[in-house]
Amino acid sequence: MNRMRKILLATLLVCPSALWAASTSTWPMAPMEPNLQDLPSLQSGFRLYANYCLGCHSLQYQRYERTADDLQIPHDLVLENLIFTDQKIGELMTMDQDTITEEYKKRKIEAKGELEEDA
Repeated sequence: MNRMRKILLATLLVCPSALWAASTSTWPMAPMEPNLQDLPSLQSGFRLYANYCLGCHSLQYQRYERTADDLQIPHDLVLENLIFTDQKIGELMTMDQDTITEEYKKRKIEAKGELEEDA
C-alpha cells in the first residue's frame, strides 16, 4: 500500500507541471488580423485546404455546398476542382483514404506545381 501512495503522490506532483509545460509556447508568432471580407484570399485558403489538408484533416461537420455558398464559389467549380472523390456537393467534407481516386492524385500533383509557380 505504501508503494501505491508513493506512485499516486509522484503522479500528482508531476502532472500539473507537465500540463503547464504543454500549455505554453515560446514560438515567436506574428500578429494576425483576419479579413473575413477578402473573398479571393478566403477562396484561395479553401483551395489550399482541399488540396493539402483535407486528406488527413476532415471537416466532418461542414458541407462542401455551404462552404462554396459562403465563399461565393460556383458549385460546378467546387465539384470539378475541389472534390476529389465520388462525393456530391451536399455531402460532408471528409475523405476516406479508400475513396481517393487516381484523378485526385493527378490533381494533387498539378496543384503542387501551381503553388510552386505562385511562390
